[in-house]
Amino acid sequence: MKSMMRRTTFREIKNTFGRFAAIMAIIALGVGFFSGLKMTKPDMMNTISNFLDKGNFYDLHLLSTLGYTDDDVDSFAGEKDVLYAEGGYSLDVLYKNQGENDRVLKTMSVSENINKLSLVDGRMPEKEDECVVDAKMDSIKIGDVIEVADDDAAEGEDSSTQDILKVKKFTVVGTVNSPLYINFERGTTTLGNGKIAGFVYVSPEAFDSECYTDVYVKFDRKFDMYADEYEDYIDDRKDEWESICKTSVLDRYKDILMAKGMTEDMVKDITLDDADGVNYYILGRETNIGYVCFESDSDIVNGVAKVFPVFFILVAVLVCMTTMNRMVEEQRSMIGMLKALGYGKAAIMGKYMIYSGTAAVVGCAGGYLIGTYVFPEVIWYAYHMMYIHMPLERTTDWTLVIGVLAASLLCTVGTTWFSCRYELSETAASLMRPKAPKPGKRVFLEHIPFIWKRLKFLRKVSVRNVFRYKKRFFMMIIGISGCTALLLTGFGINDSISGFADNQYGEIQVGDGVITLNTPIAGDREDERFSSLKDRLEEDTSCYDLVSESTWDLVHDGGVKSVNMVIMEEPEHVDRYMKLADKDGAKIEYPGKGEAVINTALAEQYDIKTGDVITVRDSEMKEIRVSVSGIFRNHVYNYVYI
Repeated sequence: MKSMMRRTTFREIKNTFGRFAAIMAIIALGVGFFSGLKMTKPDMMNTISNFLDKGNFYDLHLLSTLGYTDDDVDSFAGEKDVLYAEGGYSLDVLYKNQGENDRVLKTMSVSENINKLSLVDGRMPEKEDECVVDAKMDSIKIGDVIEVADDDAAEGEDSSTQDILKVKKFTVVGTVNSPLYINFERGTTTLGNGKIAGFVYVSPEAFDSECYTDVYVKFDRKFDMYADEYEDYIDDRKDEWESICKTSVLDRYKDILMAKGMTEDMVKDITLDDADGVNYYILGRETNIGYVCFESDSDIVNGVAKVFPVFFILVAVLVCMTTMNRMVEEQRSMIGMLKALGYGKAAIMGKYMIYSGTAAVVGCAGGYLIGTYVFPEVIWYAYHMMYIHMPLERTTDWTLVIGVLAASLLCTVGTTWFSCRYELSETAASLMRPKAPKPGKRVFLEHIPFIWKRLKFLRKVSVRNVFRYKKRFFMMIIGISGCTALLLTGFGINDSISGFADNQYGEIQVGDGVITLNTPIAGDREDERFSSLKDRLEEDTSCYDLVSESTWDLVHDGGVKSVNMVIMEEPEHVDRYMKLADKDGAKIEYPGKGEAVINTALAEQYDIKTGDVITVRDSEMKEIRVSVSGIFRNHVYNYVYI
């Protein structure tokens, strides 16, 4: 009898394959969307985490205005939990003929143990005059020669700061990715237009310096990326390293004083408070822009995964419930015959549960495999615009696998049990007879003769059937609502994106162009370098203004964000180029002294409100603290007006 029941079950699948495939497809769709979006963040995190782990991404970045020596690095390496401590050189350098203008490239020494490079093409440098460059810089190819520009210092600075490089020309022998730069942001500088265009790595021998500009520390502890345990551990370590670095910098300062002729007795009571301009900094991963941005971007994907697939799951439940309910009602006579032949309720119910359960298992497996491959791949490909190119490294979440399988079986087998339970409560004789139609009832509309009498017969039947078959009615309403919500979401996203460019450059940024000077003119309109340009501007434009625009970092508890710092020479002219207005369109006044206005994206990301004090920092660790006097609407890039 069991064998016969199994044969009839699989024969049922064959004879009603369209219905079986419909259940399978809707389960696959729901599971595919949910699991695909849900696994995108873990796959992205796994990819970047493995890349950073292979490169031994730093835990602490130590800086000092005096630099650090080999003795300092050896001392750091002997501290508690330290796996590696490594000194290195880094310098912002203006290179000639990089496109239409000279460009600033971060020039660093190749490290041995920490922040190790990943070779994309070519080979690593073997000589002092060889280098590898940023793989995201398409303008520089292997075999090119890059040369340090003559005008390589910021305004007011001594150009001898570039003399730390022994070599002025480098041959490009390879392209690399660096753990320090996982997204498109390359940092800020006091050179050129204030933005670093890319990075260059050369051998340490290419530098001529008695001290390191940077020291990176890697601890011998393993934590998950962005884990709270890691943050707590680093916070505790920073407190210890505050004392370690302070002692190291003070000892070096005393050594410098003694080298200038002071005796040991003269310097023994000196503290860092007595040292004008001597500072040190202990930076963690939260100051690395790429590291911080990746966390927020991956959280956005995870947020979508929490909401969007719910519609598909609801639709899947409704389709399964409707399909199985109709199938059971259609096969009342078959159920009655099986019951008359001696089959028990469990055996008969098992026939339909196996039918729906098989569709659920096959659909779940197919949906999971396709969804977890397609969605992470597509989203990761889109993120290639902002992050370094590398193949996605996938993970398997067995909790998710078990969860979606259980949910699929609950949707199908559960609805099947619910549908069969009522039918099996009847006797075999009543099941083999046609089911009596539900009795008709008067509906509310019939009490309104003015409307009811004007309806045609078939319209009246339709209205009555709505209330006779309430379950079908509500299932239809919910199903159509879910599908409409999905369509509305898709069109809404499209409309939100398609119009923002016209809004940004037609209503917010209304200036026609920007001319960036290689070297600042320090606000002096009579600067002879500016005279020829000034004549051309006065001839060809209706108006122009001098502006200081450079890239700084917004320093916040939530991380570090690169922003464009803008200072107008004549603030009253700002409306010519930028309409500072809030979300409601109300005009925002240009900030006064000690104040700043920022764009809405910055305010929302870091929960900044009017009246809050923010800190912005340049590449030389100089900081400005200003009070936010307004928050203006803007869509492209982040701005701070002061």
